[in-house]
Formats: sequence, C-alpha cells, structure tokens
Amino acid sequence: VTGSNGKTTTTSLIYRILRDAGMNVALGGNIGESFAYSVATGEYDWYVLELSSFQLDGMYRFRAHIGVLTNITPDHLDRYDHCFQNYVDAKMRITQNMTSRDFFIYSGDDEVIWQQLPKYDFRMKQLPFAARNAVASGAGDAFLCDGSFTATVGRTSVEIDTAKLRIKGLHNAYNAMAAALAALAAGVSPDRVRQSLYDFEPVEHRLEPVAEKGGVLWINDSKATNVDSVYYALESMTRPVVWIAGGTDKGNDYAPLKEFVRHKV
Repeated sequence: VTGSNGKTTTTSLIYRILRDAGMNVALGGNIGESFAYSVATGEYDWYVLELSSFQLDGMYRFRAHIGVLTNITPDHLDRYDHCFQNYVDAKMRITQNMTSRDFFIYSGDDEVIWQQLPKYDFRMKQLPFAARNAVASGAGDAFLCDGSFTATVGRTSVEIDTAKLRIKGLHNAYNAMAAALAALAAGVSPDRVRQSLYDFEPVEHRLEPVAEKGGVLWINDSKATNVDSVYYALESMTRPVVWIAGGTDKGNDYAPLKEFVRHKV
C-alpha cells in the first residue's frame, strides 16, 4: 500500500480483515516491523506492507501481488528536487514487475493517477475505486453513492454502509473501498470483509478523538503532514474548529485550504 494519504489506515484495515479471516498474515514496512525482519523471523503466507516513496525508491525486484495506490498529491518535494513528476514516478513504482495474476487498486478520482495510466503497459487486473467519477473495470471496482459503496472483484461483491464505519469522513470511505477490494482480491468472504470494516477503530494520530471537555471535542490529527490530509480533515468537521498547526514547509501549495479555513476555522 502506498500513496500520499491514507497509507497507514488502509494498510491497517487490510491487515485487520485478513487477520480476522484467519489468514497467516504479517504487518510491516512503514508500520509495525520491517518487511525484512518479518521474512527473517517468521513464516507467513501474506505480508501487508505500507510503503513510502522513500522505500519504493530503492525497490527494484519487488513485486506486489495486490498493489494499492491511495492517491498522489504534492509531498516531500524537498526530497525530489522540487519536481512533482519525480515524486509521482516514485509512487507509481508500486506497479513494477506485476503480472496478469496480480491486482492494481487505485483511486479513480485522482487526476494525477489517471494522467499516469496511459504511460504504462499494464498487464495486471485493475480495480479502481471512486466517489465522483464513474469507474468500471472488467476485473472489478468500487463506487461510493448515497452513503454506501459496493466493492466487486470478479463475481464477488460486498456492500458497505459508510454510516456504520467507525472511521469517518470521505477520505476514510476511500480507504475502506481500497481495503475491501484488496481483501476480496485476497479471497476473503464478503461477510468477513463487512464485519471487519464495521469493527475497525480509528488509527491513533489520524482524526483520533481524544476527549470532550466543556463542550469542546479534542481531535489528534498530528499525522496530517501534507495539504491533502489537512483538506480531508477540515472537510469532515461539522463543528467550528480551532486549528493548532505547525511543522516544516515541504514546498507545498496551501491554496486548497483557504475556503475551509475561511468558513470553518
């Protein structure tokens, strides 16, 4: 699993579903133990890995059976000579070495990803997910409409009511769609996918409710370290916001946040 946003939540969702299904699975990469450590010290049938662009930069023979690309937005440009295409190319490495037996899951609403697809001669099965653009693939897809989504891989489908998810916001609906597609591609039953998604608790530091005192709800979203993640966080807020922010500028454009800041903060 890679992407500018949603990597940890999506990775954790997939791991939770596979584990609940009784599969022999390890969690690693940019979360949990390193991939190398898991391979060296354990015997697993499945490895669910969160991969950053930094890690993908150094991976050449790696092949994912199920690759997930959540989205691509400007981030870490200081590392990539302030050239967005260099960063995009790093993210697209999740597809390297895939064969016709593999699956590529990606956001059908992400314009950057759509612009990249014609550049590649993909052989794997493509499974797009979306909430705005109509997507269709012979291998399967997922689409969010009127508060629910249906994820389909081959002849297997699962319908999810997003109101029953404990993780809130449009961005988490995207994460859940990606995870559902990945789990179905791995052979998990629709009923197991549905129940695990409904049982999943928010990951710490990601729109994590901390406490409510004096009518004020405190939310820890300290992992919102780029513009897109802050955008989704502010978009999901339904009450007036006091926003505490800080950090180091990575060369990003903050203009997309202006309207939310003007009306919600």
